Amino acid sequence: MGLVSAIGIDLAAFTLGGFFLGSWLDKVQGSHGLWVALGVVVGVLAGIVSVVVIIKAVLGESNE
Repeated sequence: MGLVSAIGIDLAAFTLGGFFLGSWLDKVQGSHGLWVALGVVVGVLAGIVSVVVIIKAVLGESNE
């Protein structure tokens, strides 16, 4: 259950972080949503990478 929680929290945190960073960049540069969209996409991709790292770490521990 802890693994599933960690995966969900990581994915949500990276996505929200990308959203807020993109939102801030939109305000600074006066864009109309471009940085928000890019921030969310980068956040989701970073979250997926983080999930893969967590799963590999857990599977590596169980194989020993």
